[in-house]
Amino acid sequence: YQTGPIIWGEPGTNGQHAFYQLIHQGTKMVPCDFIAPAITHNPLSDHHQKLLSNFFAQTEALAFGKSREVVEQEYRDQGKDPATLDYVVPFKVFEGNRPTNS
Repeated sequence: YQTGPIIWGEPGTNGQHAFYQLIHQGTKMVPCDFIAPAITHNPLSDHHQKLLSNFFAQTEALAFGKSREVVEQEYRDQGKDPATLDYVVPFKVFEGNRPTNS
């Protein structure tokens, strides 16, 4: 049984390789609150905009997932070789419906 919340965090680029994979692909659903600052206190080029883009992309992916049809359309739109599609699909398709707040 669950006893309490888990609280941890990292910037999107670090967290992505530490625990986002668990959130996206783990066998147990992990409801999450994603928190990001609206204004950076450490401006570095467009770094903050990139982190915010990653922030919203993570929560969108968790909510909606990605179907084979979407992957195929992305392949066509990017002009990629259709012969490689079947090799890539298993790594690009995932379910959504994983609850988050952002």
